[in-house]
Amino acid sequence: IGNLRLHQNHLKGALDAYHKGLEIRIRVWGPRHPDVAKSRDHIGTVLHRMGRPQEALVQHQQALQMFIEYHGPDHPSVATSYGILARVLTETQDVEGAIDATHKQLKIESRAFGTDHPRCAETMHQLGLCYLKQGRHDKALFQLQRSLEIKMKPGCQNRGQTPLDIAETQEYIAVIYQEQG
Repeated sequence: IGNLRLHQNHLKGALDAYHKGLEIRIRVWGPRHPDVAKSRDHIGTVLHRMGRPQEALVQHQQALQMFIEYHGPDHPSVATSYGILARVLTETQDVEGAIDATHKQLKIESRAFGTDHPRCAETMHQLGLCYLKQGRHDKALFQLQRSLEIKMKPGCQNRGQTPLDIAETQEYIAVIYQEQG
């Protein structure tokens, strides 16, 4: 129900549904189960969309710790959780924290999927945007170009990358070149 409410942009209803789901999951599986962590991530997402990023951060940080405890520090679910956390940190202007979380995400994904995987390309893209926010054009350009290399490989579009993803990365690269003169 929470997903439906969120999709309908009925945020209060989504938040209420996710809280009820969290209570049920805690009763059934206990407070440290990965499904409880997923509920916390959902609550964090809604709070973020409601303009309550600090509360969202708390939920996402709790979810991350639970995923690490349950799966270990090198699991893809942990990488996903780092990515979610990084996006909220970026919006709260903690770009250094976002860069740190994104580096951790990329390290896990590279080990789990290989460095040429589309998930790594997307993470490199996000890392490049963080560096761009800081005005660190060389680092941003490196990450975005590497991301584009992966996205352009044959078969990559069959694994989640679209022409729009490629165009977006190319656009950011062009912005950097334009800013550099």
